[in-house]
Amino acid sequence: MKISKRQLKRIIKEEKAKLQKENTDKQRAIDREFARSMQSDLDAINNRDKFDGAMLDLDDYDNLRESLQEFAKEFAYNTGYEVEDILYALKTVAGEL
Repeated sequence: MKISKRQLKRIIKEEKAKLQKENTDKQRAIDREFARSMQSDLDAINNRDKFDGAMLDLDDYDNLRESLQEFAKEFAYNTGYEVEDILYALKTVAGEL
């Protein structure tokens, strides 16, 4: 079977259009997935600040709390500040980290 140049050009043009449409559809799907992924990451970042729990187990949390209280007492004794003022300052500094 013979194909004329005109027919060959038409077939190539149709196939090219089909491939471009497929690539466009694939690119749109990739773009949508990327946008979903970025939104998920942004949501995770925004929700990270809303988490009020501790990532330490209870014993380590208690040990850390006691250590900070002892530190505040010693620091207050050495500097003349009140223990409550030192604890407030520690909370402020921790919030800035």
